[in-house]
Amino acid sequence: MGAGHTAQTAMARYFVHQRGKALSISSLGYPIGEGILPLAIAGLLGIFSWRLTWGIIVLVIALFFIPLVRFVLSRNEHKEVEHTEKDSQATDSSWEVYRMLAQDYCIWLVKPVVLLPPFWATGLFLYQVSIAEQLGWTATLIASAFVAFAASRIVSSISIGPLIDYFSAKTLIPYYVLPFGFGLVFAYYHPGSWSAFAYMLLIGVTMGMGSNIKSALWAELYGTDIIGTVRSAIFFVDGTQYGIVSIFNGLGH
Repeated sequence: MGAGHTAQTAMARYFVHQRGKALSISSLGYPIGEGILPLAIAGLLGIFSWRLTWGIIVLVIALFFIPLVRFVLSRNEHKEVEHTEKDSQATDSSWEVYRMLAQDYCIWLVKPVVLLPPFWATGLFLYQVSIAEQLGWTATLIASAFVAFAASRIVSSISIGPLIDYFSAKTLIPYYVLPFGFGLVFAYYHPGSWSAFAYMLLIGVTMGMGSNIKSALWAELYGTDIIGTVRSAIFFVDGTQYGIVSIFNGLGH
């Protein structure tokens, strides 16, 4: 998760005019990795021991990926910097930034729309079997519907980049939760087999758009100088909500 946080922060800071497209491309790392890496690791484990497999992973990262990243970054010596009014308030103290965020009414207004979709999605996925039974879906059906979730997440993640560049994240943030809401409506009022795919597809649309919109939003609201600290603060709150959901899940059992 920390690596993803670093990648999204780097994209938001480095790219200004094409920030949305850059975030869309970088966010593909998660779904591509989820699709390729398990198969690659399973293949390695079929040939080598788990200790040797870990060693191979370390060598690939150290000898290939780190030099590749340094090479790519070294070819881009000039960086455009976007400044906002918030940049002038930035200091070297993270606590000063946290205090500024706590006193900024904008972030309190934005937090619900930013935090609720992943909160809801976590709860829905934790209790997917129970929800499927109540809606008349089989476990096989809901598992198959995850294909629609993954596909729509990838497509929406790529598609939202140009829209962010054209309209801005501040314009799009109120609307990105609508597909999630429509998915819940489909599941509740149309509990047929087909609605399982519509339900998962629409949730995937919101989740795919959300990561890129939120990363661009912090750069637009607070500038690029303190975006790492801002994302860390939001990331902490986001991580806390997963812990809360897990606690409730444990209590439920």
